[in-house]
Amino acid sequence: MPENTAPEPGFTVNDPRVHNLIQGQRIELNMHQAAEARVHAFAEGPLLVGRIPAAAPARVERAASLEPDGALEGPTVLTGMPGAGKTQAAAGFARRQWNAGGLDLLVWADAADRAGIAAAFAGAAAAVRGDDPADTEAAAVAFLNWLDRPNAPRWLVVLDGVTDPDHLAGLWPPETARGRTILTTQIRSAALDGHRVRLGPFTPEESRAYLERRLGAGSRALDGAAALAEAVGHLPQALALACAHRLDRPGTTCADYVRGLDATSAPVAAPIRAAIARADLQEPAGLASILLGLACRLDPAGVPLALFTADRALRTYAGFPGVRADPPLTRGEAEEALAALHRSSLIDIDGDAARIHPLVQRAAGEALQPEGRDAALKVAADVLQDVWPPRGDLRLPCFHANVVRMLDNTEGSLFQAGAHTVLSATARDLSESGRTAEAVAFQRRFAAASEAHLGPEHPDTLDALEDLSFRLREAGDPDTAVAVCERVLTARLRVLGPDHEATLRARTVLSRLRIEAGDTGGAVAELDALVADHLRLLGPDDMHTFTARNNLAEVQGITGDHAAAVAGYDALLADCLRALGPRHPATLRTRNNRSRWIAEAGDADGAIAEAESVLADHLDALGPDDYQILVARANLAHFRAADADPARSAAEFAALLEDFLRVLGPNHPETTKVRGHLELHRAAAEGTG
Repeated sequence: MPENTAPEPGFTVNDPRVHNLIQGQRIELNMHQAAEARVHAFAEGPLLVGRIPAAAPARVERAASLEPDGALEGPTVLTGMPGAGKTQAAAGFARRQWNAGGLDLLVWADAADRAGIAAAFAGAAAAVRGDDPADTEAAAVAFLNWLDRPNAPRWLVVLDGVTDPDHLAGLWPPETARGRTILTTQIRSAALDGHRVRLGPFTPEESRAYLERRLGAGSRALDGAAALAEAVGHLPQALALACAHRLDRPGTTCADYVRGLDATSAPVAAPIRAAIARADLQEPAGLASILLGLACRLDPAGVPLALFTADRALRTYAGFPGVRADPPLTRGEAEEALAALHRSSLIDIDGDAARIHPLVQRAAGEALQPEGRDAALKVAADVLQDVWPPRGDLRLPCFHANVVRMLDNTEGSLFQAGAHTVLSATARDLSESGRTAEAVAFQRRFAAASEAHLGPEHPDTLDALEDLSFRLREAGDPDTAVAVCERVLTARLRVLGPDHEATLRARTVLSRLRIEAGDTGGAVAELDALVADHLRLLGPDDMHTFTARNNLAEVQGITGDHAAAVAGYDALLADCLRALGPRHPATLRTRNNRSRWIAEAGDADGAIAEAESVLADHLDALGPDDYQILVARANLAHFRAADADPARSAAEFAALLEDFLRVLGPNHPETTKVRGHLELHRAAAEGTG
C-alpha cells in the first residue's frame, strides 16, 4: 500500500463505477452525466488529477534525489522497504513542481492494483478529452496516447505504490520530452526499468533533525531520542508514529516509547507483514518468511548469505510446517527465496551478506513463539559454525558481529548442552586478529551469560572465565586477569580436586599471570612443582607438560637465570623433536623462545643462527604469514639490530610492521612490539634516541 499520510481536502480519482472526481477546475464527472462534462482548457490553468498527499509534519528533505544525472531515460523508480518514506519523497517533488508552475498536468494515481491505475488514467481522459470513463481500459489507453504528442502539455504522472510490474502492462506512460513518470514501489524488478532511486532509512542525523522538529529542540520529550531512532532502525514512518504516540501522551518521552515498543509498533509492522506474505507466495511457498525467521535475532547490518544456503540450513527448512520436505529443498531454491526478499525490499543483498531492517526482523519474529525464535538462533549458530571462514578471510567481521548479536539475544539456546562452540571461536578470532578491546568485551559477556545459564562452577563457565583472563592479559590488565584466574582455580580445586588436568591448567595460567603482574616471588618454585605434577599425572609427552616446561624455562629467564632458561629450552626442544617432529607449532615456538634466551645469555651470533635456521627450515613450507615465521623474522631483526646501523634496522622493522599489520592487525601484542622497535631505531637513526 502507498505510505500516504492523511490526504489534503479535495477530490480523489477512485472507482469509476461511482464517479470520477477531477481536481483542477473542480470538474465533477458523473458517469450518468459524462456527456455534459466540460473538457479542461489548459489556457485557464493547470490540472491536477487526484491529490498530492499532504506533507508529513516536520518533514525532513531526504538525501536521495529524484533528479537524474544527465538526460532522463525512462521513468524514475523510487524503491524502498515499507515505511521508508517513498510516497512522501514523491509527493514533495510533485508539490514543488506544481507550486513552481512547472507543470500543466499532474496525475497522482493509487497504483496498488491495475484497476486503480486504469481508473486514474480514465478519469484524466474524461477531464482532458471528454472520454467516457465507464470504458476504463479504453479511456486509459486513449489518455496515454494523448500524452504522447509533440504539443502535449507539460505533465507528471506519479504511480504510487506499485505492487506488481504486470499491473502496468499496456498502461506505461510514454517516454517523451514533454512529461515524466515517477513510480514508488517496494519491488525491485528488471521489469521496472528506468532511473532508480533507492530510499533507505533516515541517517542518524536525519532522525535527530526530525525528532527535534516534531517534539521540539531541547524538549524533555527527546530523552532517549537516539535509542528510539536506533530501536526503529531510523525508519521514517516508524519515527512519525512514535512522535504521534508521544504527542498524544503529554509528559512521556522517547525512552518511554522504547520501553513499550512491542505494543506500539503494530501500525508499522502491518505493511511489513503484508510484504512478507507476498514474498512467501514465491515457490517454494513459505520459505521467504522462514529465512527471515532464521535471521530475526542476528545482526541487521549484515547476515552472511551462507547462513541461508548451507546444507544444514536446507535440511532444517524441511521441518517447518507448510514447507516441502520431499524432494529436499535445493540451494538454488533458497537463493531464489532470498532474491524474492530482495525484490520486495525486505532485505538488501550486498556482496556476501544480507542487510535486514530491525523492524523487518521484528515482524518476522512475531510469527514465532519465543521458544521458536530461540530455537532459530540455535540453528543459526550451528550453521555459522559449519561455514565459518578461515583465518584472515574478509568475511570474518560479519560472522563475529552476528555471534555478538546472538549472545545478546539468546534466551538459553546457545547454552543447552554447554556453551556453543561458536562463542569460543568468536572470542579466539577477535583476539588473534588483534581486536583486543572487542575480544575482552565479548569474553566478559560470554562468561556472564554462561554463568547465568549454566551456573558459576560449570566447566564451560570456568573455561570462559579462564579465557577472559587471557584476554585481559592481552589488553594490558594483568591484575584483573590474576583476580579472575584465582577465582577459576578456587572453583577447580573445590569441584575437581588438585590433580585434575583443568586444575593443573588453571595453576599454570595463574603462575604466568602473576609473573606478568610483577609477582615473581616463588614463581620458579611454583612452576617447578607444576612440571613435576604434570609429569606425574600426564606423562612427559603430553602437550600440557610441554607447556609447563616452556613456562618454567621462560620464568627462569625472566628472573635473570639465562643459563637455566637456555638449558630448559634445550631439553624441551629435544623432546619436542622426538615426540612432535620438527614442523609442529610447539616445536617452532620452542625454537623461537630458545633463540631469545640465547641472545639474552650473551650469544648474539648463536641467536641469529637459530632464527635463520628456523626461517631456512620452514619459510617455504609455512609461508611468510605463518605466526611462528613472523615471530622468527622479528627475533632475527632484533638480534641483528645490536650491531647494525640504526637506519638499516629501522628499514627492516618498517618492512616487518607492514606484514604484522596485514596479518595480525594493528592492536595485536606482537604488532605493538614491532612498532616499538621501529620507533626506537628510527629515533636512533635521526639522532634523537
